[in-house]
Amino acid sequence: MIRFSQVFPGYLFLVLALNALSANTIDFEKDLAPVLEAKCLRCHNPNRLKGDLSLATLEDIQTVEDDLIIPGNHADSMLYWITTPENPGEKPEMPDEGDPLTEREANLLASWIDAGAPWPEGLILHEPSKADKSWWAYQPLSEPKLDSIDAYIVDALEDQDLAINLEADRRSLIRRATYDLTGLPPTSNEVEAFVKETDPLAYEKLIDRLLESPHYGERWGRHWLDVVRFAESNGYEKNVIINDLWPFR
Repeated sequence: MIRFSQVFPGYLFLVLALNALSANTIDFEKDLAPVLEAKCLRCHNPNRLKGDLSLATLEDIQTVEDDLIIPGNHADSMLYWITTPENPGEKPEMPDEGDPLTEREANLLASWIDAGAPWPEGLILHEPSKADKSWWAYQPLSEPKLDSIDAYIVDALEDQDLAINLEADRRSLIRRATYDLTGLPPTSNEVEAFVKETDPLAYEKLIDRLLESPHYGERWGRHWLDVVRFAESNGYEKNVIINDLWPFR
């Protein structure tokens, strides 16, 4: 590919001179490192190495093509021209995933390269966490606005102009709880005994009994085995049985 700078070398000199003036004010760690982490490190990090390229450290960059970054010459540096569109309005070659560099970010990259591409000693770039400091788990504890889960449910329903369902009768309640926890229906004797029970803690005792049932473990163990991708064989074309896997199950 013929770059514009090769055709108009005088233009390159002018750009270098202008960018060098502003490059002195660029703080790589503060201004450009966050851009590279947000736009490049997702694919080009030591763990993924898409295109056999990591931008995590200066050493990583120096192990690839000599023209990836040419200090003092942003226009011929591959990192610059693959991240900026050749024509206005076009999508640049990179990043392959996510949003491209903004005009300001592209100018920062160009100015940094033209200033000699200085990289602070020992600085390592990291892919940004999908859960930053704004994640709910990192927020300080606070008093809940409502005092129970039911209150939150009622509040959400009211926002949609809906009303909470009426309380289930005892026959429905034992059937729902038993199906939900064990996957099996209650026996007719269990239903009749629960309907006639006068103990105010009858429901709590029902739940305790269902949780202690082996059927509870069988029902929910099946779901958790799916989560850990349990299988008795290795599948594919040769479906070899793994004879010693049953103790885990």
